[in-house]
Amino acid sequence: MGLFTVNQWVTDGHWFDAATTMACVDRFAMGGIEGYEHSCRWLTGFVRLYRPLINELLVRRDRRMARRSDLTKALQDRDLEVLSLTPINWIADMDALEAEAARRGR
Repeated sequence: MGLFTVNQWVTDGHWFDAATTMACVDRFAMGGIEGYEHSCRWLTGFVRLYRPLINELLVRRDRRMARRSDLTKALQDRDLEVLSLTPINWIADMDALEAEAARRGR
């Protein structure tokens, strides 16, 4: 399992640099959608937990794209799909959080 970034052509969405994207990530909070409150809370927590890795991925993505002479062309380059990738170990991360909570008496 891992987190990754993709090129613009993959999603056909807007392209924002790492700093702008992180400003959005920092404000991310799923509202309580009726019937999906637990999922919304989980997803919000997931993004907050992995915020440092998300930032690292975006910075690496931007560095990779900065090596291209023409960003507009690079954003549509079908040879550039996954731009940055890092593995995560969800179970180990949850174990570490639980151990830290126990250490703190929570």
